[in-house]
Amino acid sequence: MMRVILGLAFVMLTACSVTYDDEQVNSREFGKILNRAKAAGGRNRLLNYMVGRSYLEGIRGPGKNIEEGLIWLAASANQGHREAEFLLGTLYLDGTAISRDYKQARYWLARAASKGSIPAQNAMSIILTDEKYGMMNLDDGIKY
Repeated sequence: MMRVILGLAFVMLTACSVTYDDEQVNSREFGKILNRAKAAGGRNRLLNYMVGRSYLEGIRGPGKNIEEGLIWLAASANQGHREAEFLLGTLYLDGTAISRDYKQARYWLARAASKGSIPAQNAMSIILTDEKYGMMNLDDGIKY
């Protein structure tokens, strides 16, 4: 049980420490990225993800705005952005920024896992092998 809890804690920390790599955004650039995302009509999943993360984290310019961040993040996840799917899944799993919903967590984490996200695959193996989440399915959990 302790190993499962530590594993889940690692997954959550990974979600919070994901960086944009070469997409780093500073406060001056945020306005430009937000304008580009709006000009794209919300159809650019990378820009949507960057704007959503910036709002959720409350750094890089816009100030923390969970509701706004979730709107942009969900748009990116719905467009198939793997990191957005993973982050949305962990937010549903954690239940601090939005209401805890294990069914939604499983949905988004499975989408990210199917695209090769190692942290999402780890999270799926945990939630499918721990009865705490109410989705215990050892056969599926072992696949991850």
